[in-house]
Amino acid sequence: MVNEPRPLRVVLVGCRTAGTFTSSPQNASQYFICHAPGGKEILALHPEYELDIIFYELSNASGDDLALLERVCEAFSAIPVIAVVDRYSTGVAEPAFRVGAADVWEQGRFSCESFLDDVRQAIHLRKEEVELTQERSLQNALQLLQHRRSISRDVIAPDVLGMKPIKESMPSKFLQLTTTYGNLIDTCVSANGERIYRPDSYTMSQKLQFLASDLGSLRAGAGDVIDLHGEAVKRKFGAHVSHENGHTILIGLMSELAFFYRHHV
Repeated sequence: MVNEPRPLRVVLVGCRTAGTFTSSPQNASQYFICHAPGGKEILALHPEYELDIIFYELSNASGDDLALLERVCEAFSAIPVIAVVDRYSTGVAEPAFRVGAADVWEQGRFSCESFLDDVRQAIHLRKEEVELTQERSLQNALQLLQHRRSISRDVIAPDVLGMKPIKESMPSKFLQLTTTYGNLIDTCVSANGERIYRPDSYTMSQKLQFLASDLGSLRAGAGDVIDLHGEAVKRKFGAHVSHENGHTILIGLMSELAFFYRHHV
């Protein structure tokens, strides 16, 4: 039995053509729709409110409208934010792209037969972009961490650094670190692997700094951080789940540890 895809969670910001989403009976079950009068209302949504796509009605390219659109794009960077314009609007598309809109659609496109496919394609493309960006960020963080740690070797005795991974040389400490890191993942990722909390919050940043400081005092390397992430993810999601769960937290921890080596060694 093939599982039907869940309804798409769509937010319409000021869209006057909202009725077209449910006008067709065969598509009525495809969407879960939330209406927001304007950009300020969508920005006030709780971070745990998981969305798939946002349609943002952009009537003109004035400073206030664009500034709000830019804030929405930044706040919901993991999903496509589509600027919706009137067919007679001019000079709106380029500024919308400039502030972060994933695409610009005319309102008439909502009534096209291919609309549902277009929406799913936009979501898929954005997901690929986010995954590529995360992969590049992780690689950069790994390189920076390895570089900073190699510098620390010049000022720390080899017997202090040691050659074994933390999970082998200090298994009890590794278990403690895994528990701490796993608790951070719990606050950001639900049981089915979906993000439920923004991992870039101030509180999360502080917790990552404390954990990085603890790891830095042990002269942990990139391999130790990956071991930590892998063990914590395996405990939460099972042995066969991709390590992409909590990927953003891993990048954040790598960056904080590199920062620790730069400023404390």
